[in-house]
Amino acid sequence: SSIAISKAKVVLRGAGPSTVLKRIFNVLTPNGVLACSASNCILRDMRIDGNKTSYTSSENRAIYASQSAENILIREIVCDASYNGIALSGMSGARIIGCTVRTTSARGILISGASGILLDENLISGNGGHGIVVDGTEDIRILNNAISSTVDYGIAIDAESKRGMISGNTCDQPQDNQSVMIHGSAFVVTGNVVGSISLGSGSKSNIVAHNILTSEDVSDTGTDNTVEGNKVVKEEATA
Repeated sequence: SSIAISKAKVVLRGAGPSTVLKRIFNVLTPNGVLACSASNCILRDMRIDGNKTSYTSSENRAIYASQSAENILIREIVCDASYNGIALSGMSGARIIGCTVRTTSARGILISGASGILLDENLISGNGGHGIVVDGTEDIRILNNAISSTVDYGIAIDAESKRGMISGNTCDQPQDNQSVMIHGSAFVVTGNVVGSISLGSGSKSNIVAHNILTSEDVSDTGTDNTVEGNKVVKEEATA
C-alpha cells in the first residue's frame, strides 16, 4: 500500500535519488506511492519508481496529496515511469519545486480544485499525455519549468481556472497539440520560450505578452484577451 502521511508537519526526506520508493500495487481510486492528507508536510530528496510496466491502473500516481494537505512542500523528488506523476487535489498553498517527472503514461503534474499553488523549476519530460494540467484552480504560479517531449499540451489550463502567472518556462512543440493551451481567465503569460500558445474559445481577460515562440504565432479565439509583443523565431531546418 501507499506510504500514507496523515499527521501534520511531518518531514519525509531521503538521501537523494539513491533513496528509491517503488510501486508494487495497483489502486482503484487516485492514490500515490506517497500519499499525503495532512497540512504543512515536507516531502523531498528521493526517487519514486512508478513501475508502470507492471502496474498499469490509470489511478496510479507517484505522489498524491488531497484537500487536507494545506501548504505541502514537494521538493527535489524524481518521479519515473508512473501512470501519472504528481497530483494535488483540493488544497491551498502547495509548492512543487525542483522536481523531475519523466516518462509517465499520461500527465506529468495535475492540479485540480486547488488555490495558491506554486510550480517552480521542475523538469517534465517524455510524458504520454500533458506536461502540466490545471483544472478548476485559482491563483497558480507556473514559473521556470522545463517541459519537453510531451504528446499532448505542455501546459493545459481548463475553463474553470482563473488568475495565474505563467512565466519563465520552456516547452518544445508537443507531438499532437500546442505548447500552452489556456481556456481559463485572468492569466498572465509572459517571458516564456515555447513552441506555441493558444487561447481557447472560453478564455477571457488573459494577457499573453513578450514570449518567444519557436513553432507558430499566438492563436486567440477567446474574449477580451491581450496579445502583444510576442516574437516567432522558427528554427531553420538543417540539411
